[in-house]
Amino acid sequence: MANETVKDRLISFIRFKGLSKNKFEELCGLSKRYVSNISVSIQPDKIKKISLVFPELNTGWLLSGEGQMLKEGVYVPDVLLEQDHAAPLKRILQLLTEEGITLKEFTQLVNSNEIQFNRAMSWPWQSSNPILGNDPKIRDWVNAFCELFPHYSKLWILSGKKEKLTYVAKGIDEIKERIKNEQDEERKTILRLLNLLIKEKQ
Repeated sequence: MANETVKDRLISFIRFKGLSKNKFEELCGLSKRYVSNISVSIQPDKIKKISLVFPELNTGWLLSGEGQMLKEGVYVPDVLLEQDHAAPLKRILQLLTEEGITLKEFTQLVNSNEIQFNRAMSWPWQSSNPILGNDPKIRDWVNAFCELFPHYSKLWILSGKKEKLTYVAKGIDEIKERIKNEQDEERKTILRLLNLLIKEKQ
């Protein structure tokens, strides 16, 4: 837009990230209502604070409007380009079925409840903003699931892309088969170490 200001562009980026202005200010260490009070430009020290938290933001675009919002070649795994904003939650339901765990059991394990999960499945989305799965509430469910089941790929749950299992987890069945005959205590130790390794590789 010809009359778009630095403030307008920053607000566009904040919406793109699925954040409120308050949350953005908190994450970047900015004062409350900083975004709302921007008049002409943004001070260099504030730009630095924002860049530390959001390295994918093209500050040239922010200040001048030239180029693209995101830097080229910067991967933003939390952004999900899908019309179905609840797709990650549907994938979680699919994986829970595969694991033989009910939604009720899962929500109890993550200190939540089925009602909240089902509400998240039906949150309305704005057709003007196609970046849907980067909603922080959706990501909270995905993060909670990956904490419990670290052998599943967070990227796959968020976007349906790449492999469903983490590359470390792909050989886990084979390893389990090999250690089936080990002493029970040794087997548990090996499995515990495997799960720690998977978490590190997420």
